[in-house]
Amino acid sequence: MSPFKGQGANQALLDALSLARELYGSELCTAPAAANAEVAQKRQQQQQAGTDGGGSTSGGGGRGGGGGRARPAVAVPVAAALAAYEGEMLRRSAVKVELSAENARILHDPAALAPTRGQTRAAAARAALGGVDPLTLQHS
Repeated sequence: MSPFKGQGANQALLDALSLARELYGSELCTAPAAANAEVAQKRQQQQQAGTDGGGSTSGGGGRGGGGGRARPAVAVPVAAALAAYEGEMLRRSAVKVELSAENARILHDPAALAPTRGQTRAAAARAALGGVDPLTLQHS
């Protein structure tokens, strides 16, 4: 990803979220989730019996509980989760990567790199392209 408009950082954040979502239902997460559920269930039983000794009434909250995406009934193999992430990431980012490459080409064009007086490289490239905005590739 070329360094235009912070797009690389934005895509990295979206990639992290997408990968986390795919791995959430994978074998990597279902075994720990089951173990956490078992611990939470034991804690709840102790609290109901009044034997927790800590006076806590929180019910376990925190990670793994409540809203959000439900885990599948059967754990997805990690390879399948990674393949699903890769497919989603490529569909989502392909347009952005292509536009970024085009912007790099335009903004490194000799017309954009030529010395200008009071004009930005983007403005010089826009003028050389006949009014096409190099950052959006749309006519201004």
